[in-house]
Amino acid sequence: MCFFTRRESNWCNDIESPETPIPPEHEFIEIYCLKTPVITDDGKTPEKHYKLVDMFNTVPIKPEVEERIQKIEQIPASAEENKENFNVVILGLDAVAHMNLIRRMPETYEYLTEKLSAIGMAGYTKVGDNTFPNMAAALMGRTVDELKSTCWDGSKTQPFDDCPFIWKNYSAGGYRTSFAEDAPWMGIFHYLKYGFLEQPTDYYLRTLTYSQEVKMGHSKRLNAKLCYGPRPAFLTLLENIKKTALTMGKDKQYFQFTWATSLFHDDLNNAALGDVDIRDTLQWMKEGGFLENTILVLMSDHGSPYGSILETYQGKVESRMPFLYFSFPTWFSEKYRSAVSNVKLNRNRLTTPFDLHETLLDLLNPESIEDNVIRDRHLKLRSLVNSGNASLLPRGISLFTPIPLSRDCEVAGISEHFCVCHEMVAVSLKEDWIKKAAVFVADELNKMIDDFPQCSMLELQEVKSVQQMMPSQSKMKNTSGDKFTITLTTVPGNATFEATLKSQSSEKFDGWKIAGDISRINLYGTQSRCVTDYNIKKYCFCK
Repeated sequence: MCFFTRRESNWCNDIESPETPIPPEHEFIEIYCLKTPVITDDGKTPEKHYKLVDMFNTVPIKPEVEERIQKIEQIPASAEENKENFNVVILGLDAVAHMNLIRRMPETYEYLTEKLSAIGMAGYTKVGDNTFPNMAAALMGRTVDELKSTCWDGSKTQPFDDCPFIWKNYSAGGYRTSFAEDAPWMGIFHYLKYGFLEQPTDYYLRTLTYSQEVKMGHSKRLNAKLCYGPRPAFLTLLENIKKTALTMGKDKQYFQFTWATSLFHDDLNNAALGDVDIRDTLQWMKEGGFLENTILVLMSDHGSPYGSILETYQGKVESRMPFLYFSFPTWFSEKYRSAVSNVKLNRNRLTTPFDLHETLLDLLNPESIEDNVIRDRHLKLRSLVNSGNASLLPRGISLFTPIPLSRDCEVAGISEHFCVCHEMVAVSLKEDWIKKAAVFVADELNKMIDDFPQCSMLELQEVKSVQQMMPSQSKMKNTSGDKFTITLTTVPGNATFEATLKSQSSEKFDGWKIAGDISRINLYGTQSRCVTDYNIKKYCFCK
């Protein structure tokens, strides 16, 4: 992971300048221009000054990676002609709701659905408040609490190296692996966390994007720097996708996970600015033949994380429903007809990042999605439901198998706070129990920050809205107790929170319990600068 730096006294202005060969081991390049020194009247020449003008990367074939792959047990010669060689490429857009994709990225949406025949999961629902828990589910099949009990202690000093990332499975299966994200200061595994001690994948773009962010990043409106030097930051990621496809060609299997944050995280309308570039990248891959041996996954983690839209019913639903699309090569859809048909069948069923994880595991073992195997797996799932044991359904179910219609949020690993399998009915704020419930939420917030004396205790300022959750008749069971979603503000700090309350008492509207997380739905900026705990950050107002 080396940087190659070019400094030429006349190169920046001289189109006749010869090409500079780049050593193959140099993966990242910095380009500097020399400011022409001016000789002063006393005859002295000032020091030379170099200006950084650009940075970019290459995707070289790495001998050590190829050697590792060659050591993996080879497929028997008799099966060589039946060997399948396909890539898995995932492109994620941070904080883009499914509806916002359709609304603000019509070019991408049309190309996905019309030209690539991509299959979208309309019932795809988040399982956590922000990016980290949703990606833990998708990339590791674990909840945050499960990570804390196995491979990560939850602190800022513990790296994630020992955690079961899906790319480790692909690496062991003979794939080259790649991980790239922009806005690295707020990366999935770096924001108020340690990140990695060792490079997590064979190709890892953080070396470049971190340097670009620090040395060339600009146009920061809220959290992320929108531009790196002369280009939008997320274009670095799209170019890396193209470079990887060109380097690997059609004979080198690779797994690539790309996460775009800079453009999309801070403003739900910014998605429109990336629409044409993503559409063009998809078109480049299709017209170049790269999708003939690639399973393409486009996804997000959640909808807009904050803003006035979250105070509306539409915004509440959108924040809980990101997007997930699959594009399969034609030959794959024909060979695994039942599996791909089931993905289509699942379009309008309740699905989660845990299901995505199981689907990615299936792709590592294509024998598990052959028609006869899929039929047996389906029968096992159906028998659980028919025998009245639907609660024993696995939390994550591969999308290559039919998701049972009777599946509910609890079985799928979705807390009641994020569940959208119910109707919402507005409640009059004149009800006398509402203030009592809101004070209960404020008290629960204070309990969470009680161990952080640098944080101010919070007081209820205003109840903005309350909705009662009315269970859907199509769900297999309804838990007891009245459930409500309440939106309120607290002081100091004018924070806006959203919580789901469940009555635990036989007396209606009494014995409240918080169901799932309490969401912060407006920006907290530097209000919580005195704490580094990633979970407390959204609740704390520093004294």
